[in-house]
Formats: sequence, C-alpha cells, structure tokens
Amino acid sequence: MASAETNASHRRLAAVMFLDMVRYSALMAKNESQALANLKDLKKILLATASHFEGRIVKSLGDGFLVEFPTAITAVSCAKQILSALHTRNHVRPSREHIDARIAIQLGDVVEEKGDLFGDAVNIAARLQSICDPNAIIMTEMVYVQVCNQIVLKGTFTPPRKLKNIPNRLRVFQTAPEGVDLTLWTLKKQGWVAATVLFLLVAGVLSTGAILFKQHLDANRLRMGLLYIRPVRPGAQGMARNMEDEINMKFASLKKVRWVERAALLEMFHKAGIEDVTKTKELEQKAFSVEKDSGLQYALYGGVEKVAKNRWRLTLKIVDTQSMAVVKVLTCSGEDAPSVVALMQVKAQNWLKSGE
Repeated sequence: MASAETNASHRRLAAVMFLDMVRYSALMAKNESQALANLKDLKKILLATASHFEGRIVKSLGDGFLVEFPTAITAVSCAKQILSALHTRNHVRPSREHIDARIAIQLGDVVEEKGDLFGDAVNIAARLQSICDPNAIIMTEMVYVQVCNQIVLKGTFTPPRKLKNIPNRLRVFQTAPEGVDLTLWTLKKQGWVAATVLFLLVAGVLSTGAILFKQHLDANRLRMGLLYIRPVRPGAQGMARNMEDEINMKFASLKKVRWVERAALLEMFHKAGIEDVTKTKELEQKAFSVEKDSGLQYALYGGVEKVAKNRWRLTLKIVDTQSMAVVKVLTCSGEDAPSVVALMQVKAQNWLKSGE
C-alpha cells in the first residue's frame, strides 16, 4: 500500500520535450572541437529559453536533452523560441558552424524516479524526434489541439503512422522548417511524393510537356481549402476543431481536387491582409486577390452544433472565391467528428462528380 502511494505521488501530467542536435556524430568524427562548441552553444540557448518557460532539463543524452514543462503551451512556445534563436545564430555564422536541431513534444502522465522521467509521453516523444525534419517541431494531435488556438504553427498533419513499440497509430503534426516552400513541403508530407517526382521528370525531359501537364492538372483538379468550422452555439469549440482536423485529413483524398492544407491556406489569406477568416465581409472584399495569387478556386467554411445526445450536425458551405457565391451547401449528422466528416466527404465527392 505504501509503495502504491509513493508511486502515485511521483506521477503527474507534463509536457515532455526531446531535443537533439542534427548530424552531431558526423561532426564529431570530422571536427571534434567544433562539435563540442556547437553542443555548448545549443545547451546555453536551451537553458536560457527553458527557464523562461518554466522548463526543467531532466537529463542530457549526449547530443540531446530531455526537458519537462508544466503545460503543452509552454513546451511549444519554448520550442519555437529555441528554433528562432538558432536561426538568428546560424545567420551570422559560417555554414560549418551551423546548429540544426529536431524537437519533439508529447503531453501525458509521467513518473519520476531518481530524478529521471518515465512513461508513455516520454517514449512517444523519443520516437517522434527520430522522424522530425531538421529545424522543425513535431507533436501528436493531442498537443496540437491544446495549443493551436494560442500559437501560430505553420505546418501540416501527416498520415497516421505507427511508431516503434507504440501500439496505436498516431496523427502527427509537424511545423515546416524555416525557409522551405510551405505548399510543396506540405504536399510532400501528405504523401504527394510520386506526383511531385512525376512532375519534375516531365519538366526535366521536355519543358513544353511540363506546361501541358500543368495545364492538365489545372483543368482537372480544383484547388480547394478549408477556412474554418465554428460552433453554432457555445460549448462546441472542441468539436469544431476536431471537425477542421478531420476535414483537412479526409478531403485531401477527394478526386479532382488539389487540397490546400489549412495552415497554408490561412497563410495565403494572411498575405492578402485578412487576419480573421471568420469575418466574411472582409473575406468578400479581398478574396479575389487571394484567388489571383494562389489559384484557389473554392473555399469551404461552416458550423457545427449538437442536435441531440451524442449527435452532431455539420453544415458546410462551398464558396467560389472569385464571385463569393455559395455554390453548394452540404449537411451531415453523426455521433463524432470522424463519422460526420466521412459522410461529408462522400457528399462532396458526389457534388464534384455531378458538377452541379
């Protein structure tokens, strides 16, 4: 009984960060003094930043660090500031002195024993780090949902994946590294590699063929994206976010559509001066510039409401971004976000097929 009480007293909810320096071993073999200097600089940045966000460095793992935070928002905020500090540092240093880092974050129960942390959150964060791009942040859907309304994260969800020794497949969100083309990077992360390679091959073999290929894509694949889903009544904010995530994942597989991931779409509107896409009047005034610059043809927005116990209704409007006319209104009901959006996906595909 005493043992159980002792274990319970050491168990707590925490956000866990794994951070490691990219290519450290290779640099050690090539230039040991530079590798050690880089690691020292990275630790200095981590110490200063983590303390500002209530982070505690649990242990050093050679070229990596395990850090604990009280909340997901402090962990992600810290991660963003670390990458920003590294980007600033690298900008004034020769390439041989650049520091690239991967950062993984998970939220969950942890158990502390002898100053170390254990638990699923620690294991998942460690696995995520290994699949993260250099100079990016990777997190599970659980973490993303906690922070997405408070922090701007430019990135995308990848298809659900199986991590080593983790029983369930996880939806994972990753931020885009600084300086990459967000749209192309998003397509790659969402599994459009084959189409991209094909396009590059055609472009390399015959430039006129590439032009025709692009024209064919433009003529047969509509560029669509989701602006927002908002609650019709108070209390459905969480379900609205879940609906947005499900639509982003499922609508990417629509035939005849080149789906624009929501983070990239919001960036397009941001560049056009639209800060809040829920303000449809402002959207109507400036949507033409977005359509002209991005080629976006249809924007989707809608609302979700609880209509009965364990029953939700989603209404989705499809808007022509040039004329701002609502060309279709789709409505579906179900018990949860996956089932409702699955029905909505079928209705959207039927609308695209009929052309009405």
